[in-house]
Amino acid sequence: MWDRTFQLGKKAIDSLVKEGMPVTRQSISKRTKELDPTSKGIHSNSVKTNTDLYCYYQEYSISYRKKKRLNDKKNRILEVDDAYFRKIKSSRDKKIAEKKFMKMTKQEVVRVLLKALDYIADNEDRWHGEHFKKSKNFFWMFLQQENHKKPQNYSPKL
Repeated sequence: MWDRTFQLGKKAIDSLVKEGMPVTRQSISKRTKELDPTSKGIHSNSVKTNTDLYCYYQEYSISYRKKKRLNDKKNRILEVDDAYFRKIKSSRDKKIAEKKFMKMTKQEVVRVLLKALDYIADNEDRWHGEHFKKSKNFFWMFLQQENHKKPQNYSPKL
């Protein structure tokens, strides 16, 4: 029984790969019905329950590799630094950003939010410092220009 399942499944996978068709459990089940002399084929769940066939299926399955790749993306650590926030544009597509955040876990979203708050606070401090220096310099330049305009014997009228 198990040997028949493996042999039919392996033949089906090989023929699907040869034709460039996607290798899914459903497509294997359909193909085995075509290849089986009794036209019974194997059930799509048999691919998963037969360990040898399932290992062979995983090697060629596009959907399995795609699912594995998606799971790997979920488990990846998002690098959030100043460069991440500098790249954000106000003209970005909000729906895409929303999708990206909806795929994150709560911990990842909280981590990004805390980093964003730190980034904003640092930039506010930097902006206020630079703005204060510019206004201070402007004020002193203004005073110096006013001093040059006044005549030597200038005295304010009281």
